[in-house]
Amino acid sequence: MTYQRIGAIKTVAAFRELLDELGLELPVDDVPLSATDGSPLAEPLQLGDFTVGNRWCVHPMEGWDGTP
Repeated sequence: MTYQRIGAIKTVAAFRELLDELGLELPVDDVPLSATDGSPLAEPLQLGDFTVGNRWCVHPMEGWDGTP
C-alpha cells in the first residue's frame, strides 16, 4: 500500500474512495459545513477547566501533507 498525501485529495468522492480502500467506515458530508451551517468543528470543546474555542484550535497542522 502506498501512502496517500492528504493534500492531494481534492474531492469528497476521492476521500470516500480512500476510506473504502482502507476499509474504514467514516461518515462524510457531501458538502463541508461552515460554522453558520452548524459544523461540529466550529463548536467549543471543554478540556478540564479550559474551553477551546473550536476544534480547529487543537488540530495538528505539521505533517498534514505527508512531508517530514
